[in-house]
Order: sequence, then structure tokens, then C-alpha cells
Amino acid sequence: MKHSKKREAKTDFSTLIQDIQNGEEIFLVKAGVPFARLAPIGTNPQKRELGYDEGLPFRIDPDFDNFVP
Repeated sequence: MKHSKKREAKTDFSTLIQDIQNGEEIFLVKAGVPFARLAPIGTNPQKRELGYDEGLPFRIDPDFDNFVP
């Protein structure tokens, strides 16, 4: 994980792109606070699990359709 200031990212953009192609994540920071993350496509470590709530009770309150002023 690498951090880069906005000005550094503008001047060294090709280097950042090369780092991203090599699999590295880069966080852009402004005043020490990250505001963007640059990462290669397809490297999401959290995979979604289908059917997560299968078999759990599903309930809708009887007053679901009532008008709310």
C-alpha cells in the first residue's frame, strides 16, 4: 500500500500506473487524509456469497402498506 499526494500523483502519474499494473494499491491523500484509492481491477478480496440469508424467516409487518402522512 502506497500513499501519494495529489501533486506527486500529477507529476508521477505514469509511475503510479506502472505500480498499479504490478498489483499495488495506491491511496491519494490531501492534508494527510485519504480521499481516493487506485487499485487494479479484479483484486477485490471480499467475494460476495450468494444465498447468504437462505432459510431465514422473512416477515413483512401487516401495516407495511399503510399511508404515512
